Amino acid sequence: MDQHSITEVADDASSSATPAFLGQEHRKAIEKAESAILDILARDEFQGPRWERTTNSLAEYGWLTLVKWLGSGEIFGRCLAIGRRLPHNEAARIVLRHDWDTRLELATDTVLAAMPKFRERLASGQWDPGQASLTTYFVGALILEFPNIYRRWERGRVLGEKEMPLDVMFDAPSAERGPAARAAAHDEIERILWTMPPDIRKIVLLRADGYTLSEAAMILGMTTKAVEHRMARWRTRYTKRRTAEQPPQPAES
Repeated sequence: MDQHSITEVADDASSSATPAFLGQEHRKAIEKAESAILDILARDEFQGPRWERTTNSLAEYGWLTLVKWLGSGEIFGRCLAIGRRLPHNEAARIVLRHDWDTRLELATDTVLAAMPKFRERLASGQWDPGQASLTTYFVGALILEFPNIYRRWERGRVLGEKEMPLDVMFDAPSAERGPAARAAAHDEIERILWTMPPDIRKIVLLRADGYTLSEAAMILGMTTKAVEHRMARWRTRYTKRRTAEQPPQPAES
């Protein structure tokens, strides 16, 4: 993406950072100061103590901005505005709304991935202080980088916590054993579902719909541990009842 496009992204990303009431003279003063910063960083070859202080400040601001946008979902709109549409996965967005650690992880990964590319753009003269402030330009770089980080996280989330098939959940006959076993499994699962307590049934149906255990817990307003404990207690009771229903085995002669 060329410098002009990056600047457009950045301008949209932090349009509120520069109040509309600033006069032309004030803007010129800011632009002059930003140009001086660029000259200093360039003389330092974008390394050393002054570069580190500058990037630390930018990283902190960008990180806090991303954490906020991840929680509100605004980051997806920012990506869409630059043509980087991300698949709408409500389960993943529930995690981002409620899981502080995940927001911190994604924000951190995005900042770390964007910083080397940001440095390259500055070193190659792609930043024009007259078009966007350094902070604004950096936020634009984060928006450009976020889709890559998000897709990688989403792939890992899906692969790491696949939904549990109902026949495995209930230890019912596997559907892979043929039509008769498939029909038996379906009947058994239907019977079990409608004998479950309502809270357990909700958990099971969410899992069957593809939600992970942690996502189901968030939807139901519970902790993951609480969901695990309820399911474990129910499985214990179900196993005992199923064992008791089995006909006694004939004694060996």
